Amino acid sequence: MGKKVVIYISKKSMKMALAVFTIIIYFALTAGLEVPAFNITDNYLELIQVILMGLALGTDAFSLSIGIGMTKICLYQTIQISCIIGFFHVIMPLIGFLLGELLGTALGEYAKYIGSFLIVVIGINMIYETTKSKINVFNTKLTSWSLIILAFSVSIDALTVGFGLGTIGFPLYLVVGIFGFLGGIMTAIGLTFGCFIGQWFGERSEFFGGLVLILLGIKMIVF
Repeated sequence: MGKKVVIYISKKSMKMALAVFTIIIYFALTAGLEVPAFNITDNYLELIQVILMGLALGTDAFSLSIGIGMTKICLYQTIQISCIIGFFHVIMPLIGFLLGELLGTALGEYAKYIGSFLIVVIGINMIYETTKSKINVFNTKLTSWSLIILAFSVSIDALTVGFGLGTIGFPLYLVVGIFGFLGGIMTAIGLTFGCFIGQWFGERSEFFGGLVLILLGIKMIVF
């Protein structure tokens, strides 16, 4: 039996993290609706693509959270972990997007193919990881620093995909808003229902997440 996960984060830090995360998501989504350059209502296909990518990237955090959720953590810890991972799913693609945007300007029309190819590669890697990685129940104390490291590790793919989308020219606020929101929500689901969902479902969700990225990447290259 795994020991109960203990998170050493103060309530004040938790409230600040939750507030920052909420403000970022709110600004990202409302900016997408109000600023013409980021108007998500003009292109529903683009919106659907970003949502699918956000769900695909969220499967990594989802699988991790199932392992933690198997220890039956409390609601307060669930909120803490979800906010931190959601925050990293905003910051990492934001950094990647801005770098990709610079490269996209330099490479012109070729940037589309490079960005799409990177998304396909990330999808292939996610599928490959499911063949060797297993979800384990956490049986050690999870400190705030180790939690940050875990959040960083499950957001690496979001950094690369953000870079790819930046080269293609997707709306920035739409990408980081949806990625952050879905990353946090999928983490919360895994933490809450980890004991019921189990290892089998978690591993296969990563496989299908990788498959979605591959198909979307190919679609962007061809069309």
